Amino acid sequence: MINRNTKFTIMFIKPDAVRDDLAEQILNDFLEAGMTPLFCKQLELSVDQATMIYRDHADNPNFRFAIGSLIEEVDCKTSILVLLKKDSDNALLTAQEIKGRADKNGIRAKYRRYLWTELQEKGISGDELSTMLSRNRVHIPDSDDHTCEIL
Repeated sequence: MINRNTKFTIMFIKPDAVRDDLAEQILNDFLEAGMTPLFCKQLELSVDQATMIYRDHADNPNFRFAIGSLIEEVDCKTSILVLLKKDSDNALLTAQEIKGRADKNGIRAKYRRYLWTELQEKGISGDELSTMLSRNRVHIPDSDDHTCEIL
């Protein structure tokens, strides 16, 4: 287990980003923002592992789509687990800020495939809409404690 006083976090580069050959670019964006990748490993997650990773979102109606985003990509089931360390002298943003939101900023905006409004304009709704929006390139746990428990 990692010492909780150390500023580490983990990131999952999701299968949709791996499939689209964006993993290296995403890692470079974190490097440029002052984060140091210490460990990277390609893996295929099980349903139980994905459920644990997203357990803080269990009350969210889109919980099952979040889990699916780590395990159900048709063309690629590989995620990349990255252990990141914040370089306190150079890091300008937290990992959550670097990740950002698809509709605003950060990794998710830079590499997004879809915006909610664009999909709705195309008549996409319901489970298909939720599935497409869950493919948002990266996941970073919401808290350092959750990161420590996952590791």
